Amino acid sequence: MARNEGDDKACVDISAESIAKIVSDFEPTIKANQVNFHYALQCEFNLDLQPLLFAAVIKNLLKNALNCSVEGKVDLFISPQRIDVIDNGVGLDAQPRGYEGFGIGLNIVRDICEKYHWQFS
Repeated sequence: MARNEGDDKACVDISAESIAKIVSDFEPTIKANQVNFHYALQCEFNLDLQPLLFAAVIKNLLKNALNCSVEGKVDLFISPQRIDVIDNGVGLDAQPRGYEGFGIGLNIVRDICEKYHWQFS
Protein backbone atom coordinates (compact mmCIF):
# COMPACT_ATOMS: atom_id res chain seq x y z
CA MET A 1 0.00 0.00 0.00
CA ALA A 2 2.67 2.54 1.00
CA ARG A 3 5.03 1.52 -1.78
CA ASN A 4 2.71 2.20 -4.73
CA GLU A 5 4.65 4.93 -6.52
CA GLY A 6 2.01 5.59 -9.18
CA ASP A 7 -0.72 7.05 -6.95
CA ASP A 8 0.97 10.18 -5.58
CA LYS A 9 -1.47 12.57 -7.28
CA ALA A 10 -4.18 12.43 -4.60
CA CYS A 11 -4.79 15.13 -2.03
CA VAL A 12 -6.57 14.74 1.29
CA ASP A 13 -8.45 17.54 3.03
CA ILE A 14 -7.60 17.46 6.71
CA SER A 15 -10.62 18.96 8.44
CA ALA A 16 -12.39 18.72 11.77
CA GLU A 17 -14.99 16.54 10.07
CA SER A 18 -12.44 14.13 8.57
CA ILE A 19 -10.61 13.72 11.89
CA ALA A 20 -13.88 13.23 13.79
CA LYS A 21 -14.82 10.49 11.34
CA ILE A 22 -11.53 8.65 11.88
CA VAL A 23 -11.70 9.07 15.66
CA SER A 24 -15.32 7.86 15.85
CA ASP A 25 -14.18 4.35 14.95
CA PHE A 26 -12.34 4.23 18.29
CA GLU A 27 -15.21 5.28 20.57
CA PRO A 28 -15.93 1.69 21.73
CA THR A 29 -12.25 1.13 22.59
CA ILE A 30 -12.01 4.50 24.36
CA LYS A 31 -15.02 3.61 26.48
CA ALA A 32 -14.02 -0.02 27.14
CA ASN A 33 -10.49 0.94 28.18
CA GLN A 34 -11.72 3.93 30.19
CA VAL A 35 -9.30 6.23 28.40
CA ASN A 36 -9.43 9.99 28.79
CA PHE A 37 -9.10 10.89 25.09
CA HIS A 38 -8.65 14.34 23.58
CA TYR A 39 -7.83 15.44 20.06
CA ALA A 40 -7.19 18.79 18.45
CA LEU A 41 -6.69 19.95 14.88
CA GLN A 42 -4.58 23.14 14.78
CA CYS A 43 -6.10 24.26 11.47
CA GLU A 44 -7.63 22.75 8.37
CA PHE A 45 -5.16 22.00 5.56
CA ASN A 46 -4.52 19.84 2.50
CA LEU A 47 -1.94 17.12 2.29
CA ASP A 48 -0.60 15.54 -0.89
CA LEU A 49 -1.15 11.84 -0.26
CA GLN A 50 -3.81 9.21 -0.62
CA PRO A 51 -6.63 9.65 1.96
CA LEU A 52 -6.36 5.94 2.78
CA LEU A 53 -2.70 6.38 3.76
CA PHE A 54 -3.42 9.35 6.02
CA ALA A 55 -6.20 7.40 7.74
CA ALA A 56 -3.89 4.39 8.12
CA VAL A 57 -1.28 6.50 9.93
CA ILE A 58 -3.80 8.01 12.35
CA LYS A 59 -5.65 4.73 12.97
CA ASN A 60 -2.52 2.68 13.61
CA LEU A 61 -1.05 5.26 15.98
CA LEU A 62 -4.33 5.60 17.87
CA LYS A 63 -4.90 1.86 18.06
CA ASN A 64 -1.50 1.35 19.68
CA ALA A 65 -1.95 4.22 22.12
CA LEU A 66 -5.48 3.24 23.16
CA ASN A 67 -4.70 -0.44 23.59
CA CYS A 68 -1.75 0.39 25.84
CA SER A 69 -3.43 3.10 27.93
CA VAL A 70 -6.10 1.33 29.95
CA GLU A 71 -7.54 3.84 32.43
CA GLY A 72 -4.99 6.31 31.08
CA LYS A 73 -4.84 9.33 28.84
CA VAL A 74 -4.33 9.68 25.08
CA ASP A 75 -3.98 12.97 23.21
CA LEU A 76 -3.92 13.41 19.44
CA PHE A 77 -2.67 16.71 18.01
CA ILE A 78 -2.61 17.38 14.26
CA SER A 79 -1.05 20.34 12.49
CA PRO A 80 0.31 20.88 8.97
CA GLN A 81 3.81 20.17 10.32
CA ARG A 82 3.22 17.12 12.53
CA ILE A 83 1.02 14.51 14.12
CA ASP A 84 1.54 13.88 17.83
CA VAL A 85 -0.01 10.96 19.70
CA ILE A 86 0.82 11.22 23.39
CA ASP A 87 -0.20 8.56 25.88
CA ASN A 88 0.74 7.32 29.31
CA GLY A 89 0.48 3.66 28.38
CA VAL A 90 2.90 0.84 29.12
CA GLY A 91 5.16 1.67 26.18
CA LEU A 92 6.56 -0.45 23.40
CA ASP A 93 8.93 -2.44 25.61
CA ALA A 94 6.18 -3.81 27.87
CA GLN A 95 3.27 -6.03 26.94
CA PRO A 96 -0.12 -4.35 27.22
CA ARG A 97 -2.99 -5.91 29.15
CA GLY A 98 -3.97 -9.05 27.26
CA TYR A 99 -3.17 -7.47 23.90
CA GLU A 100 -0.55 -8.94 21.67
CA GLY A 101 -0.20 -7.52 18.22
CA PHE A 102 2.15 -8.49 15.45
CA GLY A 103 3.83 -5.09 15.15
CA ILE A 104 2.38 -4.59 11.70
CA GLY A 105 0.60 -1.31 12.49
CA LEU A 106 3.74 0.64 13.35
CA ASN A 107 5.55 -0.92 10.38
CA ILE A 108 2.77 0.42 8.14
CA VAL A 109 3.17 3.87 9.72
CA ARG A 110 6.94 3.71 9.24
CA ASP A 111 6.56 2.66 5.57
CA ILE A 112 4.14 5.50 4.83
CA CYS A 113 6.44 7.99 6.54
CA GLU A 114 9.41 6.72 4.54
CA LYS A 115 7.44 6.97 1.30
CA TYR A 116 6.72 10.67 1.92
CA HIS A 117 10.11 11.43 3.54
CA TRP A 118 8.52 12.19 6.92
CA GLN A 119 10.18 11.61 10.26
CA PHE A 120 8.65 8.97 12.53
CA SER A 121 9.62 8.54 16.16
